[in-house]
Amino acid sequence: MSNYSLAVMVLSDAVNSPVIHFPGRQFPGVLVQGDSLKSMASLAAEIGTHLSVGDLEEARSAADDLAERLGSHVKLYENTLKAYGLTLPYPSAR
Repeated sequence: MSNYSLAVMVLSDAVNSPVIHFPGRQFPGVLVQGDSLKSMASLAAEIGTHLSVGDLEEARSAADDLAERLGSHVKLYENTLKAYGLTLPYPSAR
């Protein structure tokens, strides 16, 4: 593991998912906090568990929760890039 300083551009300092741009990268990224990352990974595993036992209602509920959490990160990312006049690294559905 390297231990060095690197200057990054912080485009949004949102508490749970700041948008940052690393030098040399074409597009900014989102820094997902460790606890948020773990909870989303747990939801994904929960979906699989519910599907494996045929509990579609609980799987759907967990999938909706995961989609909502991920969607909030995407919305923040898209709004931040738009505010800076930057293009998205993927086609926009809007």
